[in-house]
Amino acid sequence: MTTLPAASTKVPPITRRKRIPQQAIDYVVQQIIEIFQPQKIILFGSYAYGSPRAESDAEKYLKAFLFKNGVDFPKTHNSRELLELCLTLDASLDLQRDLLIHLDRYAVHYRYPGVSAEKEEARKAVHIARQFRVVLRQKLGLHD
Repeated sequence: MTTLPAASTKVPPITRRKRIPQQAIDYVVQQIIEIFQPQKIILFGSYAYGSPRAESDAEKYLKAFLFKNGVDFPKTHNSRELLELCLTLDASLDLQRDLLIHLDRYAVHYRYPGVSAEKEEARKAVHIARQFRVVLRQKLGLHD
């Protein structure tokens, strides 16, 4: 197993940061290229695009759950459609439906320049996304 050298950029634990610094992401990508020489590296999610949105990350967790379970899914940003596919694997995810419905408001209304949520509304969306994240990470066998 190849060991990566220590990063020159300190990345605080997830409990003490708002996002991974771009410098740290660039460093990790460079190390992957140098050590593993992949044909392609795909960064996905709203952070990869430089415009983090709470609902986008929830959507990515649903896609990861489907992928892990070998279920093909459509190229869509419709989290409710993705949830329906996930429910065929784990009916308990239906308990997360209300969280997704709330986050869906952000997928369209606040997606485009010129419209932004008030600070309290944005905080609520992030809080809901974190709740959703905890559940899906458990389902995926991931731990913080």
